[in-house]
Amino acid sequence: MTTRLIQKESVLKIRHIPVYNQQKLVKKDTKRGRARRSLTMVMAVLLMGPVISGCSKTDGKSYSLTLTEWRMAPSVIAITPRLKAIAVTDADDVVSKADYFTSGWMRAMVPGTVLGNLVDDGMYDNLFELDNDGKVNVYFSDNLSKIPEEDFDHPWWYSTDFIIPSSEKGKRITLTFRGISYVGEVYVNGTKVINKYNNIGNEEFLKNGPTLIEPDADVADFESSGAGSMTGISDFDEYSSKFIGTMRTYDMDITDLVTVGRMRNNIKVKVTKPVYRDDLTYYWVDWNPRPADAMMGLTGEVFLHTSGSARLANPAVVSKVDIDHKGAHLNLYVDVSNFTTASINGKLTAVIRDPNGNTVTTVTKENVNVPAAAYNQEIELRATDHPQLNFAEPRLWWPYLSGDQPLYTVDYEFLVGGVVSDKLHHRFGVREISAEVNVSSYANNNADTIAASHLANMLQVYVNHRPVLLKGGGYCASDLFLRHDKKTNEAVVEYVKYMGMNMIRDEGKFFDNDLLDLMDENGILLMTGWCCCDRWQSPGSFSKAERFVAFESLYAQLRNARKHPCMFLWFNGSDDPPSIARQGTNGQNVEQKYFEIEADLRWLEIGINCSSGSAKVATLTGVTGGMHMDATYDSQSPTWYYSDPRGNYGFISEGGGGGSIPVQETVRRMLPEANLWPYNSAENYNVWNYHTCRGSFNNLGQHVLFIDGSYGASATFDEFITRAQLFQYELQRAQYEALNVNRYRNTTGFVNWMLNNAWPIMFWNQFDYYMNPHGNTYGARKGNEPVHIMYNKFQKSVHVINNTFTPYPAATATLLLYDIDGNLINTPLMKAVDVPADGVSTAVDYAVSGNNRLEPKIAGLIKNRVGAYEPYWINYFGKIDDAYGVIDLWNYDAIQASLIKPIPDVYFIRLELKDNEGNLLSSNSYAEPARNDIAGASHAWNRSGTFQVGDLTQLNQLPMVDLEVSRVAGKRVGNKNVLTYRIGNPTDKIAYAVELKAYTDNNRKALVAPVIYDDNLFTLFPGENREIGISYNRSDLAGDAYITVNCYNNVINSNDSRAATNIYMNVPMGDSNNIARGKQVIGGTNPVNITAITNGGQTNADLGKTFIDSDMNTFAILTPEKGAFVVDLESVQSFDRIMLRWNRRNNLRDRPDHIKIEVSEDNTVYTVVANYDNSKMGSIMTNIILPVQAKGRYVRITPTGLMGVSPAVGMTGRRGAGGVTGQSVSGIEQAGASTEFSLSAVEIYDFSLM
Repeated sequence: MTTRLIQKESVLKIRHIPVYNQQKLVKKDTKRGRARRSLTMVMAVLLMGPVISGCSKTDGKSYSLTLTEWRMAPSVIAITPRLKAIAVTDADDVVSKADYFTSGWMRAMVPGTVLGNLVDDGMYDNLFELDNDGKVNVYFSDNLSKIPEEDFDHPWWYSTDFIIPSSEKGKRITLTFRGISYVGEVYVNGTKVINKYNNIGNEEFLKNGPTLIEPDADVADFESSGAGSMTGISDFDEYSSKFIGTMRTYDMDITDLVTVGRMRNNIKVKVTKPVYRDDLTYYWVDWNPRPADAMMGLTGEVFLHTSGSARLANPAVVSKVDIDHKGAHLNLYVDVSNFTTASINGKLTAVIRDPNGNTVTTVTKENVNVPAAAYNQEIELRATDHPQLNFAEPRLWWPYLSGDQPLYTVDYEFLVGGVVSDKLHHRFGVREISAEVNVSSYANNNADTIAASHLANMLQVYVNHRPVLLKGGGYCASDLFLRHDKKTNEAVVEYVKYMGMNMIRDEGKFFDNDLLDLMDENGILLMTGWCCCDRWQSPGSFSKAERFVAFESLYAQLRNARKHPCMFLWFNGSDDPPSIARQGTNGQNVEQKYFEIEADLRWLEIGINCSSGSAKVATLTGVTGGMHMDATYDSQSPTWYYSDPRGNYGFISEGGGGGSIPVQETVRRMLPEANLWPYNSAENYNVWNYHTCRGSFNNLGQHVLFIDGSYGASATFDEFITRAQLFQYELQRAQYEALNVNRYRNTTGFVNWMLNNAWPIMFWNQFDYYMNPHGNTYGARKGNEPVHIMYNKFQKSVHVINNTFTPYPAATATLLLYDIDGNLINTPLMKAVDVPADGVSTAVDYAVSGNNRLEPKIAGLIKNRVGAYEPYWINYFGKIDDAYGVIDLWNYDAIQASLIKPIPDVYFIRLELKDNEGNLLSSNSYAEPARNDIAGASHAWNRSGTFQVGDLTQLNQLPMVDLEVSRVAGKRVGNKNVLTYRIGNPTDKIAYAVELKAYTDNNRKALVAPVIYDDNLFTLFPGENREIGISYNRSDLAGDAYITVNCYNNVINSNDSRAATNIYMNVPMGDSNNIARGKQVIGGTNPVNITAITNGGQTNADLGKTFIDSDMNTFAILTPEKGAFVVDLESVQSFDRIMLRWNRRNNLRDRPDHIKIEVSEDNTVYTVVANYDNSKMGSIMTNIILPVQAKGRYVRITPTGLMGVSPAVGMTGRRGAGGVTGQSVSGIEQAGASTEFSLSAVEIYDFSLM
């Protein structure tokens, strides 16, 4: 295979960890509701009440002090009495003095927001409703909305004290802030500090000038007033000397402002909050509500560092790996700064050690000249100049499941006059990232040509010349108040691996370096970049001041990220390229400067950049980044990910996900007991929705449509939560199975939207805020097994997927089918199969005509040896013909031929794959409906419509099963407790969706979290036993967890023998057993919609090898005064079952509380055959099984009980900011009473015909 990156010079790739050798001195409690944090002080002195920050001496030549404990107070005024009492009204020059009295101020931990510290202190506890256990929780109900925004209308002061030991006398002392949100004024011992050290030294860099498409353009000024806090600021000296911008790193030389020795020093920072959405800072988009303080505060680490005249920072290692992996060639980069007024000449030494700590080589560079006041001057050590940087037999770093993650180290020393001025330790991995953009033939409808902007263009990433299918989730900073927590970071990484994923995407939060360290150690790749939908997405209207902040932010974030081997891709924009056409010349110039900065930082020698994660063309390059966002953001039916070209094809930078309802224990921590059920009632509707997302995703309408429609109406909260877990399991499994079976040829990456949440919600997560796994977690894990046997729910075929680089020769696959009673209904299928390792053929030209043929395209810039910028090229418009490790076993016809009995309404598929020694590699089970879901009815950016949902209601007739549960073993493994339980099904019935839960005690209220189960929500077939391992942190529970085991059979059991009747057996393709299909209907508006089948629905049913009984993409409207719908069956017919599918129009609010069913032979005299009470369910699926068969020609359906007003939740006192108001950032607005009923489908079945 040839190298995928086309460039003029071979260079290399790698990462690093702490910029300075320093120890974090903060330990935080993991109680997520109100995090309690304490400081372990290595050195602390308390004088007169102020906070003295802890410190740690790293070695004899350098010293670092992380400033974590501060005090804070509002300035001017606040409305909360406790804050009003300490509000600072003195002048800045008075407050900034080192001896200003601050002992009455609030304690604050850094990093974090002002509001987070106030919540930790219990400032607003008196405003909050107590949770169901009588405890205070800011996230319970709508408590978050009760915090007054007025407390943050004025700046806040921070203060901390510290001591620099006498051993550091004579050294330069630098103070570093990694993020101030948003504008800060910094004082050291009463002296205001000016921001002198920037990467951009003059205004010319901020003006328009030459670009890739206009290389001869003159430098020209432009006019823009800017936005937010930067509005109207135009003087370069003014804005460049300020501390403005959350994403920036600020370095200050404070040598002359502090005292070394026993004397106390003081730092104060006056922080002004950002303008939410209009400043270049954090923005929660539609993920979370806006916190009352708009996330103001010291949001990044603050630390001191001592050195000689030269300081080292910002290391990076670039690796070039031989194709045969027998050699690697390293380029090392590190920055040096000179904070003195005289130039210096020094020597750089780099000692590289292998992962075992053995010295590999030492490299030295003599006569490094560093001018006076030089800031972040690059020093390079290249393999072409230093032969010892050419490694033989390197230990390569790989993504998770592709290999190991060995980490080398390099220790730098910079000597001046033979004396060590500074030291720097850097941990890195030897790995090379390369890429190309290929075409998904399926997504391009197999056309002969391909457009540059088509979503079928897909980025293919290679690590060390091997292909990687990127599977991950969209990462959300794990705390709404930006509090850091190591145990939470560990849980995030553990769950990513548990789900078989190898990547996360961070969108503009750059939250915690500890998380990146863990990702380095565990092989979890990172792609990150600027956020969408806020000021970052409007570069065409940036003022020069905003450009300055944006460019300085890019320097800071990319320098930090490039240290880490996990970091592989940077986005210059999220939803739009900065140079998209509508951003005009100004946008082009912003992206041009992004490219130049990335070249300065050697980024494209280390990883990949993309102009955006969308299929929108960047004007500067004429191409996209090979990703798209057209895979919907809301819940879908499982087959959608196979059938729709937008569903899981190409590279999806964000998509899928949707409703993500946690386990019932978590929901009870979120919602008042009185509002738990039913979800879709007037009084409960918005209480639930407050804990969803915002904007277009502020309710569970689409999610509940599939849950109710597939499994039937739930009578209780527990039933609904159980069904939600199953649907989410099926959705996530299908999503990743579709990705894996189509890999490389038609899909190259998928980012589930999202991975996690910053507060407890029921949308967009793969595990909940409290670190509890649920259906999403288990479904993703199953779909991403290292070696996996799977059923394609669309093509009705079976495949084996090998996600590893290890082949499995002479494996054996087995397929068995069972009916609902546990009877085998097919002749077992077995096949011997050689499973090759993961791999791919070399890309060839996709297009056979047109201009877009396989050729290099510009993706950015690199800097050559003489410091000039050159285009950076990668191949575009290729095609992969062969994906290795994807094996086809049985197609639809082969499975049908194995049947010895007709397929019932619900049947079970059992798949197994064993290796050549009989060891189980993979087992997989499906509860499959005869009437399957049919996707593809409509599509919009936020969600897609469905023609039909699958009917799994027969599962409700599964008999109860008395499972056998026994503890097999319990042991301690490192910091984990590991329990093993044997779960047995001694009956001749199927135990469906067996679920284990680990509680802290036998009260069964608090779950152990995080927790890892070998498997969960699995099916036990008759006589089957499984041993399941359960592991959790000893720090969370020292002893054994209390384990419960249950299954779907035992939660939901209707005991209605008539409901078990098969109504779909032996339905020919293109036909239906629904006797109402296509029949005339009167009443309401467009009544034909509730029995008609559209051509599109029938076509998609045929493609999916199923039949269609109802079309949910159309609906009829009935107002109360119209009375009823009447279906004319055209002749007198018998019937036993009626299913009514109410449309999700108006977000589920157009369904009735009661339904009366009447029958008549003459449309005059009617007899009531059913009165259905929907008020305790709120369901949009009405499934009526008549106690006895009815007969008639006309069926009258009379809905009554419109849904009333649902009061607003969490809107009190919320104010618009940055052009965003109402529920888009805060609470949920009132939902008006429904005025009409919307019905999508009527299905009527006669049991005697089956």
